[in-house]
Amino acid sequence: MRYVTTAGGGALPEGLPEVAREYLHTTSSPPAWVDRDGMEKARLLFIHNNVHISTALSFAAMPACYVVPHVAKPLSATHSLWYPSKRTAETGRSPSV
Repeated sequence: MRYVTTAGGGALPEGLPEVAREYLHTTSSPPAWVDRDGMEKARLLFIHNNVHISTALSFAAMPACYVVPHVAKPLSATHSLWYPSKRTAETGRSPSV
């Protein structure tokens, strides 16, 4: 599923399970209740403040979550705590990358 996208209207791969096909169809566009103006404001807020937001994530929010047991357990199980710089880069990366 990691390499499957419906962006650009590309055809879904052959043999994709029906449940995956249905999920991609259902989530191909935001629900009607989404506040598009609010989403645009949030996008612009991040664009204009990305250095401050990234700094807060890197030096406060992410390290703080390492001490929360139900968050630290999966991070530990996936060895994400061994490579904090990699985890920071992955968290800050654009979803489209």
